[in-house]
Amino acid sequence: MMLYEDAISRFGTKYELREAIDRVGERQLADSQWNARLEYFAQFIDGDEAPAETATEDEADSAS
Repeated sequence: MMLYEDAISRFGTKYELREAIDRVGERQLADSQWNARLEYFAQFIDGDEAPAETATEDEADSAS
């Protein structure tokens, strides 16, 4: 990302450079989201209770 920013400062904003920076930003966001999911589910790998499933509407009605 720093190399793309440097290229923009030297050569001005070019469409290809802006597009490349956008791709890098999207990839960083996707990596961050993936890592958050991995961390969440990693806590259940060692045999701990799995994440609670959402109750269906019928189950919620019968529980009340």
